[in-house]
Amino acid sequence: MRAGLVIYGDLDTPTGGYLYDGMLVRHLRSRGDEVEVISLRPRSVGAAIADNLDPRLLRRLLDLDVDVLLQDELNHPSLCLLNERFRRSSDIPIVAIVHHLAWLAERSPPRAARHRVLEQRYLRTADGFVFNSWATRASVRELAPGAEGAVAHPGKDHVVPVPPRERDDEVLTILYLGNILPHKGLDVLVRAIASLPRSSVRLEVVGSPLDPAYLLSVGNLVASEGLGGSVRFHGRLGDRERDEIMGSCDVLVLPSFHEGYGLVIVEALAAGLPVIAPASGGAREIVSDGREGFLVRGGDAEAIAAGLRALSDRTVRSEMSSRARRRFERLPSWDAEMGRARAYLLGLIGEGSSVINQEF
Repeated sequence: MRAGLVIYGDLDTPTGGYLYDGMLVRHLRSRGDEVEVISLRPRSVGAAIADNLDPRLLRRLLDLDVDVLLQDELNHPSLCLLNERFRRSSDIPIVAIVHHLAWLAERSPPRAARHRVLEQRYLRTADGFVFNSWATRASVRELAPGAEGAVAHPGKDHVVPVPPRERDDEVLTILYLGNILPHKGLDVLVRAIASLPRSSVRLEVVGSPLDPAYLLSVGNLVASEGLGGSVRFHGRLGDRERDEIMGSCDVLVLPSFHEGYGLVIVEALAAGLPVIAPASGGAREIVSDGREGFLVRGGDAEAIAAGLRALSDRTVRSEMSSRARRRFERLPSWDAEMGRARAYLLGLIGEGSSVINQEF
């Protein structure tokens, strides 16, 4: 099989979505398939829309000698109209790899509405889909009824489990791990912590500050709430330093407004960390509310604070930690899940049979 893959930027970008795309490429190549990566310049949504009218990009896609054209769905601003033009000249199937729909994660109603329009138009140009969760498939079907494809969850075997450890510290140490962007909701987590006794919690923030204005607003919130001594910003860290901090924490909190899956949850489970994550999206497929952590409505600082209060009880925390490790052991491998995606692609181009998904 020969495939093209359209992405923004570089596959080595340190996010869960790029890791997923990279693992799929690696799996396909390991099976003898050829994959050509087409990198588009990442830029604002307004600027990216101009890609749809770029004759050079259209010609580049039409000149590909491939059986299937894969596209990361988050490239939808650049492709929603271009795909329609591509379809007039080519019968190569277009398959969208969907991590999450941008409009569901957007906090600004006008921007969410814009993404929804663009995404709906884009999704209807695809001939098939690879979804990272059942929740993602359901959200796509709301905009593109009847959308078919393979549900291929992220794997776990890129993560090395952290040995269990006992901590005598009475302070609940909270980990935020992810890029610092408005839809990730770090400000919501800070407000949740502000409602707890200052001496009882500590927050470790690890991630790239991709939106300087938002980072400044979070810093101002930390200062205004008198949390300067309780919150530490580490920026982006290497794997070793990040793992050391994770090993020193008690709970991972994803205050995101929406997550298609949440690969960082897999890392937390491997470390035995209970997780507080958004109920919206794929987190509920790997975390059961009240067992490995808590699922809360995106943006609900009070619910996050309630979860943190519960986890301040060492017994509750220990039980959830044990369940987290057991849940990690039951998660699938990359090879199995990317194999599911490959089988679907082969079936789509007439070189295999259909794939039947089962939840794990």
